[in-house]
Order: sequence, then C-alpha cells, then structure tokens
Amino acid sequence: MKRLLPLSGLLTLCLASAALAQTRLELKHHEGTVRTVSSSKVHQVLTLAGMDIPTDAETTATIAYTVEKPQPDGTLRVRVKTEAMVMHLKLPGITADYDSSKPDVKNDNPQIDAILDQFRAMKGAEYTLVYGKDGKASGVEGADKILAAAPPAVAAALKQQLDPATVIRVANQELAVLPDGPVKKGEQWRRMEFTPIGGGQSLTLERFYEYQGPTERGGKTLEKIGINTGAVSYAQDPGAQSLFKVLNSDLKVGTSLGTVLFDREAGEIVESSETLQVLGPMMFSVNGMEIPGRVDLTMETKTIYKR
Repeated sequence: MKRLLPLSGLLTLCLASAALAQTRLELKHHEGTVRTVSSSKVHQVLTLAGMDIPTDAETTATIAYTVEKPQPDGTLRVRVKTEAMVMHLKLPGITADYDSSKPDVKNDNPQIDAILDQFRAMKGAEYTLVYGKDGKASGVEGADKILAAAPPAVAAALKQQLDPATVIRVANQELAVLPDGPVKKGEQWRRMEFTPIGGGQSLTLERFYEYQGPTERGGKTLEKIGINTGAVSYAQDPGAQSLFKVLNSDLKVGTSLGTVLFDREAGEIVESSETLQVLGPMMFSVNGMEIPGRVDLTMETKTIYKR
C-alpha cells in the first residue's frame, strides 16, 4: 500500500516547485567599457490641411559606457561618450547626410545645416552618470559643458536631451526594463516611460514587459522579455522654438512589438529591438491660425551591446 505524504510535505514540495519556476533578472555593473550600437528608422507622415508631408530618417550611433571603480561611499560613476554617428534624412525635395567619420561638409540649406549642427555638437561628447548606493542614477556631470561648447541655437535644441533631470530619468527607465523581483514565464510588469523626441516634444508611453523564458542565441542561453505599448500621450514644451504649436492631440498605439535579450549569468542586456507605431489627430497653431492635422509615426529601433 502506498504511503501518503503528510500535508506539510506536499505544501513544501509545492512551494519548492514554485520557487524553482521563478527567475531573477538583475543587472550587474562590471568595471570596464560596454559599447552600444543603436540603429533607428523613423517614418512619419504629417497631414496638414489635407496635404501629406513625409519624413524619413535613419540613424546609427555608437556610444561607449565606461564603468569606473565603485567609490568608498557606495556611489558609482559611468562615463558616457558618443563615439560615432551616421544619419540620413529625407524630406520632400530635400535629403541630408551626416557621418562623423568623414570630413564635415556644410549643407546648402540653412535649416538642414542647423539639424546637422546638433549631430556635430554630439560627436565625441562625453558626460558622467552618477549612481547612488541604491543602484539608481542620481546625478549627471559634464552635460553642461557640452551645451556651453555648442552654438546658442544648437544648445537650445539639445537642452531637452541633455537636461540633467531628463538624462537621469531616462537612465533609470533603462534599469526598470527588468522586473522588481523574481518572475515566472508569462508574468508581466508595467512601466510609464518618458521619451524625448526633440524640439521640446516628448511621448509618455505605457509599457508592458513580459518574461517569455529562456531562448538560445549563438550557443548561449539568454532570457527573453517581450515589450508591448498600451497607451501613448504627447506633450510639447510651451517654450519650445517651433513654427508649429500643438494645441491638443489624441494619439493611439498602432503596431507595437519589441524584445529584450538578457544574459542572466553576466547580468547584462545583450540586445533590444522594437517597432512602434503612433498615430492620430492633432490640432496645430501656425502663426495664430488653428490647423487640424494628423500624424502617423513608425519607429524601428535596435540596440546591440558589445563588451
């Protein structure tokens, strides 16, 4: 006759099985340099008064993150340096290119050259992120020097991107991609993320991350995290220097699909990729006139991390 396990024994086995089914995904800071190669494709169609204005932009940026030795007080500094940038921009009747590895050439169109000036100002630019004992970014050093070295118009355009509060917020959002504790396959966690998109404009995204379990990549086992965006809202800085002022908007998420690959043993993100479409009506003010419009914006991004 079979002996039945005591109830306490069954409970112990159940708890042990549940614990084994959970996975802890934690970032680790290793001294040394990690480089990210980030590529993005942006396709936007802005419709104003029934006329479509398409914009296409492709950029690739190589950024080095150098983790220094932890300080006695528990703080950690990470130097962030833009090493290379390539950009191709296409507007109706206009194209522009920038490659930081090639001799600089001025563009004949002053408006396009002003955009290229922003890339020129970031070439070789470096600042330092300071992380506290709690592992979160708490300070920025050197961003003000980048703005001080740039022409006034460029400094004004880069102010949002290099604002210490924005830099710290984005850095902590990158940490929050991972869950707060152990997770099981299929478990989700929600984040609200602020995304500056230039010109004093920003998107706030409602993100849902899902642990999808282990996957094989190049003979190595990595942890896969899915990304889905549920909602989006748009904001424009009232002081932004822009011909178009946005009075209101009602944007929705169209396509949303993304993935993060995480090396649990190394405690490092290996790759992230995403396709996100945002679209909907917007009301603009141009020279005091209200003009109804619509935007259809698709962003494709991919970042590879290399040590």
